[in-house]
Amino acid sequence: SKESSLHPGVELRLAPAHGHGLFATQPIGKGEVVWSDARCSASSDGLVKIADLLDMDPEDAKRVAHIAFQVSETEMSYTGGVPMEERDPSDFTNHSCDPSTVFADDVGVMVAL
Repeated sequence: SKESSLHPGVELRLAPAHGHGLFATQPIGKGEVVWSDARCSASSDGLVKIADLLDMDPEDAKRVAHIAFQVSETEMSYTGGVPMEERDPSDFTNHSCDPSTVFADDVGVMVAL
């Protein structure tokens, strides 16, 4: 989106196993900002309580969990229902247990590990 910023060494492309994903096209140093979006810090729009996933239809919960990212112990940020061409690059970050990026001081900035 126009409000967010993606490191110039990162691009969105097809990921054979999972649809789309973000890929580094050059080395990114530890602590460099990979993605930022001031709207994430200033708004609670799009937040889903993790406990609410348990009450959802299992297929809906799976879809939300696939593209949402955890922003606190109790909430996830979710931008589902947005057309592909309007989605933010952060929707395509790898949700790994061994991540290469983490949130910095707030949920609107991700930095390289």
